[in-house]
Amino acid sequence: IELIPGKKLNKKIRILYIITGLTAGGAELHLSKIINNLSFSEFEKIVCSLTSTYDILPLIKNNTKSVYILDARKKRDLIKIILQVRKIIKITNPNIVHCVMFHSNIIGRIAALLNILIFKRKMFISVQGRLKLGWTGLIENIFDKTITRFIYSNSSKIICVSNPLKRRLRKFKIKNQKLMIIPNGVDVDKFSLERKGTCLDKYLKNTIDYKKVIFVGRLDLQKGVEYLIRAIPNVITHFTNVHFFILGNGRIENNLKNLTKSLAIEKYTTFINMVPLEDMPKFYSSADIFCLPSIHEGFPLSLLEALSMGLIIVASNTGGIPEAIIENENGYLFKPKNIQQLSLKLLKALNLSYDEIVQIQKNNIQRAYRTYSWEKIVDEIIKIYIESN
Repeated sequence: IELIPGKKLNKKIRILYIITGLTAGGAELHLSKIINNLSFSEFEKIVCSLTSTYDILPLIKNNTKSVYILDARKKRDLIKIILQVRKIIKITNPNIVHCVMFHSNIIGRIAALLNILIFKRKMFISVQGRLKLGWTGLIENIFDKTITRFIYSNSSKIICVSNPLKRRLRKFKIKNQKLMIIPNGVDVDKFSLERKGTCLDKYLKNTIDYKKVIFVGRLDLQKGVEYLIRAIPNVITHFTNVHFFILGNGRIENNLKNLTKSLAIEKYTTFINMVPLEDMPKFYSSADIFCLPSIHEGFPLSLLEALSMGLIIVASNTGGIPEAIIENENGYLFKPKNIQQLSLKLLKALNLSYDEIVQIQKNNIQRAYRTYSWEKIVDEIIKIYIESN
């Protein structure tokens, strides 16, 4: 990625990234793309992972000066971890502290607070979205209005992945000039539709004229997979040559499998363990429709991957999703948790003509390339780094 034309830095910008963990999730992959697209000659990159997870470590280790991996999973180690983070900030002496996945771990917020009160480095915060429901979400909301609000107010920049997130932070009376909207991105070269795939066909006895619907993501309450499963009986009443693939793992996986049994739709549904990222294009290319029934979202990477692959998209109208999907132009939206709406939109997607499918594929691929390529997204982040220094 080139710097701002004509702009030369006198010295490297040293950035310390603080992230909850290095699992292969959306925010972590987002971080890996930022790190791998920042020039070695202009930026010195350091990563501090608050938990001992290593999935994306191979993706970033060759492009960072150092990676600190802590173990914040045990509550009794909380004070120890806070002191370690304090020591890391002191040792690395960064120009910028960039907190990623800020909402998902209290230690990330404490680290940000330490920086504000003690080290006073310029601080960026990336806000992906809220992941908590029920009482946990209520407690987190109260926390937001107190400690988190103070942290936001004293940050240099807050990067929101969608307009709804920005509007939410504006309610905390955060100054508008601090808030930036930079969505997640997608590797448009890796996730490109060269030819129709067949890897999902092995799960079907008869693949002729079958439509394949795929979900990709964590199997937890936030992703709303229960509502997709409950919509399947409605769909197969009107369209029988369809099969649903649920690709992912998570804490409610067994509950979802039991639900398919109780609804007697096992022969229409296949659960597949999450596969390595490099194999995902094969699965997307083998599907016809991508369904994302999330209750709430920030700006999901799986949506952008499906967009880049030219899939027909049926997704819930929440978070940043409606910024990428325009009804009837490149996909279909429904109200979260609304099984009836979801069923109707799936049937609409399943009954598209060949010409309509080709047009939507074209619209999605163009939209991914023009708006969400990682090159464009990282370039926006680089500009903020440089302008802040």
